[in-house]
Amino acid sequence: GATLTLSEMYASFGKEAVLPEELTCKDVDKINVSRVQIYKDFGEGCSEENSYYLPDAYQDGQKVEIEIPVDSSVKMLRIDPAMCSCLCMIREVKWNGTPIPLNRRKMIIVNGQKIRTDNGLNVLFETEDPNINVNLELLKKEESNLLQAKMEVVKLSSPMVQELAATVKKYRYS
Repeated sequence: GATLTLSEMYASFGKEAVLPEELTCKDVDKINVSRVQIYKDFGEGCSEENSYYLPDAYQDGQKVEIEIPVDSSVKMLRIDPAMCSCLCMIREVKWNGTPIPLNRRKMIIVNGQKIRTDNGLNVLFETEDPNINVNLELLKKEESNLLQAKMEVVKLSSPMVQELAATVKKYRYS
């Protein structure tokens, strides 16, 4: 029937199963923050009920590659790249195989500081709840769609992210 082992249940929460004897404090922190959570907004805002974790989003520590099936009723897709303050380097976002221009106005909405580069879009998130919102209303939808994204996520301590944010603001306004 519809039964799951404890490790399968744990993985469905977006966490990696580990052996308790191999666990250190550093590992607990890594497991808790290195998760990607997806929210689907059907026009009523994001909610935990319409969210889920991607269990294998992190490839080798910092690289994140995701594929998200999206039906036509979704208006906005929110990607939480980590559960802590971080620098997120968005390298590529594709909609049904076609690249989305990362600098298109109102296409990618974030709750961090955007830093445009030649290699994509970097976002400095000072918050413990970083999010990247993709406005699907600006894209041509089919009945079923696929959003693909490639990014690198560097987790930062609170003092480090505050120092970087101050430097970015100073540079931007000088």
